[in-house]
Amino acid sequence: MNGRAAGWRRKTRLGLAVCLVVFLSLAVPAEDKGSITLSADFDNGSLGEWELVAPDTVRFTLTEASGGVWFHFHVRGVKGRTITFVVPMTRSLTRIAAHYYDGRNRPAYSYSSDGKWELAQPGRVDEEAKTFTFEVAFREDAAWVAYCIPYTNDTLAALLKEYADNPHLRVRVLATTAQGRPVHGLLIADDPDNLRPEVHHTVWVVARESGWEAPTSWVADGLIRFALGSGPASKEFRHRLIVNVVPILAPDAVAGGWKEYPTGGGEQTYLPVRYGKDHPGVVGVKTAVRDWVAEGRTINFALRFHCFGWLSSQHEFRQEQYLPWEQVEFDGLADRLDRLVPEVRWTRGHLFPGLGFVEFCHRNFQVKGATLTLALGARDNQMTQAELQDVGQALGEALLNLYSPGSILPGSLPRAVP
Repeated sequence: MNGRAAGWRRKTRLGLAVCLVVFLSLAVPAEDKGSITLSADFDNGSLGEWELVAPDTVRFTLTEASGGVWFHFHVRGVKGRTITFVVPMTRSLTRIAAHYYDGRNRPAYSYSSDGKWELAQPGRVDEEAKTFTFEVAFREDAAWVAYCIPYTNDTLAALLKEYADNPHLRVRVLATTAQGRPVHGLLIADDPDNLRPEVHHTVWVVARESGWEAPTSWVADGLIRFALGSGPASKEFRHRLIVNVVPILAPDAVAGGWKEYPTGGGEQTYLPVRYGKDHPGVVGVKTAVRDWVAEGRTINFALRFHCFGWLSSQHEFRQEQYLPWEQVEFDGLADRLDRLVPEVRWTRGHLFPGLGFVEFCHRNFQVKGATLTLALGARDNQMTQAELQDVGQALGEALLNLYSPGSILPGSLPRAVP
C-alpha cells in the first residue's frame, strides 16, 4: 500500500512539473520566442496596423495622420535577421508625390532613440501592387525605424541643454501650443543682452512648419551649432550677424507623428497657408517679428526651410519682387551656397502667395525672404544627419561671406573652418 502511494505521489509530482513547464512556456513573451513586435507609443511615433506575413517579412500600414508618408516605430526580436518591410502606398504613384517613395528613398534605423542613425538600402516601389518595400539587416535585438532620421522635440531639448550655458544664446518660449508644448525661439548674437542691430545684419529662420519635415530641423540644428561654435568662423559670424531661429514651429505635429499641424478632432492643416489664422505657434512667431521691428531693429533676410522628406536640397528665391541691387544680394548668397555645397542642387524660383513666414515678413515689413527647400536632387537621398547639419553650417558660412566687407558680389569663397 505504501509503495502504491509512493508511486502515485511520484506520478503526481511529474504531472505537476509537466503542467508547470507548459504554463511557463505559454508565459514567455512573444519576442523571446523569436517573434517580432512593433510599437509606436512614444514621442514622434507613427504606425498603423501591422502583421508578420512571413518569418522575416513585416507588412505595416501608414496612419491617416501621417499623410501617407511618415512612419516611426520601435521593433523587437530582430537581432541577426534581415527584415523585409512592405508598406501599402495610399498616395498616388502617378503624381509628383510619388517621389516620396520613388525607390531612392532610404528609411533610417537606430539602436538608440537618441543615438546614431543609419540608412537602409534604397527601397523599391511596385506600381502594380502599390507597395513600397525596404530591408534592414539588424545587428541588435531592438531598434527604431523611421521614414527618415527623426528630429523630435526631445532632440531639440537635448540641443538646448547642450548649449544652456553658452553666453551667446538666449532661448525664449514664443508660444504654447494647443497641447501645451513650447515653441522655442533661439536668439544668437555676440552679446544677446546688448544687441546692436545697427552694426549687425539680422536673419530670421523658421523650420518645421509640418511635422514630417524632420530634415529641415537638422539643417536648422547645423546653423545653430555653427553660430554658437568656438572657431574663428563662428566668432566672425556673431561679430557680423544676429540670428533668430525657430527649429520646430509645429511641436504638436512632431510629437504625434502627424504630417501636418493637428487642429483637433483628427483634423490637420498645412500650417504655412494659415498665417492669417490664430494657431499659437504662428501667432508667437508673428508677434516676435512685430516686436523686433517695433523696437527699431531691422531684418535683412527671412528664411524658411521646407522639404519633401528625406531628400537632398534646392533653394527657391522670391526674385520678381526685388530691386536690382537686392537681386545681386540674393544671387550672391545663392552663388556662395553653390560653391560651398556643390553636391547639392540649388535652383532659383519664386514662392506662391500666402506661403507662411517668408510671405508674412515680405508683405508686412518688405523683408527679403527665401525658402530653402530640401527636395529631390543629388546623392539619391543618401544624406546623413551630419550632412544635413553641414548644409546648415554652409548657410551660416555663406551668410558670413555675404556680409563681410567686399563680399557682396560673388568671388572666391574659401571654406570657412569653424
